[in-house]
Amino acid sequence: MPATTAQQVFRDLEKNEARPICLVVGEEPFQAAEIEERFRKAVIRTEDEAQFNLELWDGEHLDASKLLNSLNTLPGLFAEAASKRLVVLKQFERVSAAALEQLESYCEAPSPDAFLLIFAAKVDRRRAVFKAIEAQGSWIEICEPYEREWPKWQPYFERKCGKRIELDAWEMLVAANRSLSLVWADILRLSVYVGEVSAIKKADVVAFSGSVSGVDVFSFVDDVVNRRARVAIEKFHHLLLSGESEIKLLALLVRQFRHLDQVKRLTKSGVVDPQAIASFIGVHRFGVSALIQSAKRYSEGELKKQTARLSAADYRMKLGGGGLFENFLVGFFSR
Repeated sequence: MPATTAQQVFRDLEKNEARPICLVVGEEPFQAAEIEERFRKAVIRTEDEAQFNLELWDGEHLDASKLLNSLNTLPGLFAEAASKRLVVLKQFERVSAAALEQLESYCEAPSPDAFLLIFAAKVDRRRAVFKAIEAQGSWIEICEPYEREWPKWQPYFERKCGKRIELDAWEMLVAANRSLSLVWADILRLSVYVGEVSAIKKADVVAFSGSVSGVDVFSFVDDVVNRRARVAIEKFHHLLLSGESEIKLLALLVRQFRHLDQVKRLTKSGVVDPQAIASFIGVHRFGVSALIQSAKRYSEGELKKQTARLSAADYRMKLGGGGLFENFLVGFFSR
């Protein structure tokens, strides 16, 4: 059976006709993330439902018995009648031969109450488990586009970012990257960079690709907390190009927002002496005045909200669910 297109699987999901197993084969991360997101949106309706009906598994050192128990578990007690569980298994190519044998019987007769979404860098189509998946489920091949396929991605990205991308801007982005993930990352940054303007132009790409002098992680953090969106996104772009770690940038943002929260609570309680505040939160006294001014931009509830969003971003990033930009910066600057 030939591979199914992602679009066909998405249509089946919308009509509630999707097969209970979907195998995604390939190492292109953008399409993998898009497919997982579409399954999550189609199957998991609320955050509360995700606690009971969403599970993530890794193929390396997989305990097949536990996975089978998960797959045969009914949806949550208070779930809607049409609800199903979504079980995501990554690095399928690392599953042991013994575990594959255990999974084979399930794949021959999968549970009607669960979707098993499998990601594999490669598969051996001669294996019985693959033949069972092929018979009962669907499989999608993902890879970087061939030369002739790039034009069809332009309208897809335009719909996704909500902006028109002028042809010469698109050609410049593709020529510079030749990777869906990198092109999309640049489009996301450019969308924030141009703000409410409805189109991304070649001049924007050129300006965005220019050098930013004096970029360092601390000025980037300061620009973020003070909501200087354009310059913050420029610095973020160049920090990544220089090899800076996104996890490090996330950690610095978490620390800064916690400091703002502490400053907010201390000043509210009547502590205004910079030295006392500095001693309490563990910073140099000369930085306290700037923290006090930045804290005035936020309510206590907003600071708690942003700290929670950073915590969620940290969790998703460590699970391979995207980077700092899409998991925090886009939402932060878009409010």
